Amino acid sequence: VDFVLGVAKIVIGWFANSQALIADGIHSLSDLLTGFIVLYAAKHSHKSADEVHPYGYGRIETLATVSLGIVLTGVAIGISYEAIKRLNDPAVAMDFTLLALLIALLSVISKEWIYRYTMSAAQRLRSDLLMASAWHSRSDAFSSIVVLIGISGVMLGYPYLDAVAAVAVAAMIAKIGFGLVRS
Repeated sequence: VDFVLGVAKIVIGWFANSQALIADGIHSLSDLLTGFIVLYAAKHSHKSADEVHPYGYGRIETLATVSLGIVLTGVAIGISYEAIKRLNDPAVAMDFTLLALLIALLSVISKEWIYRYTMSAAQRLRSDLLMASAWHSRSDAFSSIVVLIGISGVMLGYPYLDAVAAVAVAAMIAKIGFGLVRS
């Protein structure tokens, strides 16, 4: 669901010229990437020491986490920079269609459904990791609400709201990046 939503948001955002929707798509795909890196690192970090790595593979998780955090922070800075440039260029044509609004709404509904499904499984299995994943999905729903507000604002005649929403989502991406590096 995250992959399909992420790709759809980026493609529709590109055609609608919505930086907020593109940023939200990147946010969705970054969650997916984070999950894959965690799975990969967890699988390989428990390998025993060998000739190439005499101290073992325990630091692979740290390296993967820091690398992902740096990439996400860089992406957030790039999104913010472009959105702030757009604030200073009101002549940028925005073709916000009903499809862009519907994708943002679908994202909110999907993320909330994922939250409820994962929370149910977390409670049934008594899993803190699943509970944390559920809350992460709910935070993604909040970023999609910000995008929904930005797109709605543009459609109502407030073109700067897309850039403001893009900066808000970029801040959420940067927070994830900083958190990964810090941890």
